[in-house]
Parts: sequence; structure tokens; C-alpha cells
Amino acid sequence: MFAPRRGAVRRRYVNEAKHAVTMSRAWARNIAPGPAGDLPSIVIIGVQRGGTTSLFRYLGAHHQIVAPLSKELNYLSLHYGNGVGWYRGHFPRLPEGTQTLEASPLYLVDPRVPARAAAELPSTRFIALLRNPVERAYSHYLHNLEHGFEPLPFVDALEAEPERMARAERMGLDTRRGLMLMRNSSYAHRGLYADHLSRWYEHVPRERVHVLRSEDLFSDPETTFNTLIDQMGLEPASGITFKRMNHWEDDSVTQLTPEVRRQLEERFRAPNERLASMLGWTETWARAVAPEQPDPDRGVPSRTSPSS
Repeated sequence: MFAPRRGAVRRRYVNEAKHAVTMSRAWARNIAPGPAGDLPSIVIIGVQRGGTTSLFRYLGAHHQIVAPLSKELNYLSLHYGNGVGWYRGHFPRLPEGTQTLEASPLYLVDPRVPARAAAELPSTRFIALLRNPVERAYSHYLHNLEHGFEPLPFVDALEAEPERMARAERMGLDTRRGLMLMRNSSYAHRGLYADHLSRWYEHVPRERVHVLRSEDLFSDPETTFNTLIDQMGLEPASGITFKRMNHWEDDSVTQLTPEVRRQLEERFRAPNERLASMLGWTETWARAVAPEQPDPDRGVPSRTSPSS
């Protein structure tokens, strides 16, 4: 049995309280007289533990973008029943020539979201940050461990994933418990990027879905960011500080052993090949770390609110 790190439970409750305040402000803005907030022109749809918070901050610092009240609104997934008025309540009323954005990493994997996005956001551009699925799965696990959501060792959590996912489906993704179980237990499932993108392409034109590697954002954030905003038709940016968010080093012994890494790499080999074919990439991810080397990114769990 693993216990959450010191202070993690307190941080979780603090973040939940902040989230409740944000939700209440959205309801208040929804019923207030006057024009409603503008819906987002840009939505980051994934992936969790892939740099979405960093990209959200970079985009929010762009002079043509006005950030919403908070990140991870999850309207198209968890809060769709609240209605579009509630969603608009999170966004500012925009000056001419500006845009706003959202970032909810659960959107990429929730199968209900692409059709809703096509209906509610018919001209919005979507961004999918895809991280090496092996690294992403372990970082997701560490995030859950940090916040007390995961009682099992990493290998056991991977083995439990199919049963947990089946249980989430039985509960129903339209229930909070079912959706939260899917969100927290989908370590390997979230890395099946070709499957998730295929659903999006069934509803949203490919030219409105921008796909990039998290590793490119991590290693050269300025170039990656400038290329992205050029593709989206935004003006060149200046004065943005490209600091990586939600990243910290962990001194615990990694559970992503060479053998576990090899097993996961083999598990993702065919899905990654399909992704490369789908996107026209010559390759997806080479072996990130040699088997005999320690994992340099084994500790990147969030110290902010639990992300999707």
C-alpha cells in the first residue's frame, strides 16, 4: 500500500476548493445580464502529463489571446449537462481581434467529446500534445500516487487497468464516478493515440486538429510554439517566458524498470506504427532511455490540481 506524499491530500482539498469557486463564478456570470463570454477558438485536448499546462500558459501569454478563468473546464466531458451558458461563463468577453482558449486533456480520450466539439465549436482549432506513451503512462501513475489516487505499485496498476476500465464502462462515463475511474486508471489506454485521433477525425476536419510531440515542446519550446501559432494564423509572439510547468524531480527509486519499459514499448509498438502512418511521421518515439540507464523523468507528477 502506498500513501500519498506529505501535503498531497491538503493540496488536493485546496485545489478542489479553488475549483468549486471557479465553478460558482461561472454560474454567476451565466445568469448575469449583458453579453455572454466568447467560446474558445483554441482548445488543447490532450494529453495528460504531456505539457498541456505549459502550452496553456504560453498561449495565454500571447498578445492576441485572453485566458479564461481557469484551465481544465471539462465542459465537453464531465460538465456537458450544465449547458453552453455555463461554459460561456468561464470565458471573458473579448476585445476585437483577440481569442480565448481552453485546455482539458480528458477530451482526447473521452469518446463522447469529438461529436460534441463538432457541434458546439464548429470553427475551433484543437491541439493534441502527444508524449511518448511509456513515459506518459508512468508520469500519470506518479501523478496519481502523489495525490493519493493510486494504492498499487506500477506493475499491479497496469495489470488492474483492464478490469478498472471495464468497471468504469459499467458505471457509465456519464456518471462522475465512472468518468473519474476511467480518468485515473487509463495509464496505457491513453497512449493509444491513433485510436483516439481516429475518433476526432470522424467529426472534425484534420486541418483543425494540430498534433505535435510533447518532447519537441519540452526540448525546444520557443521554436515549437512559434511554429504552432504560425499554423493557427496568430501573429508572432514576443516576451513569453518558456518555463516548463508541473515539472519536478523525484528522488525515489523508479518503478519503471528496464523490463517494465521493454514490455510497455512492445505493447505500444504497433499502435505507434499506426500513428506514424496516420500522421505521415517517419517515426514516433525512439527508445527514450537505454535500458541500463535511470529514467531522467521519473518524477513529474503535478503539484497542482489533478489533471486529466
